[in-house]
Amino acid sequence: MQKYPDDRTISKPVVRSAVWAVQEGMHSITISSVQPGKVKEAMDMAHNRLLMVSAIEGFRYQINIAYDLVESMPLIGLTAP
Repeated sequence: MQKYPDDRTISKPVVRSAVWAVQEGMHSITISSVQPGKVKEAMDMAHNRLLMVSAIEGFRYQINIAYDLVESMPLIGLTAP
């Protein structure tokens, strides 16, 4: 986090880290609210942070983008109420 600190012009942390145990090890999730038009920058920051720990044996990561209702409806040709 020191090498790639939060940049609130790109995203704002909503849930900094939630961690739980699973049979294979552990899962963690981080949730951020991305500023309009900054998805690429947010993805680049997330990848850079995750690549730093990707050398750990067995470490895997997945990044998902979830849109809120107002943002997502135009993606399927609708307008939000």
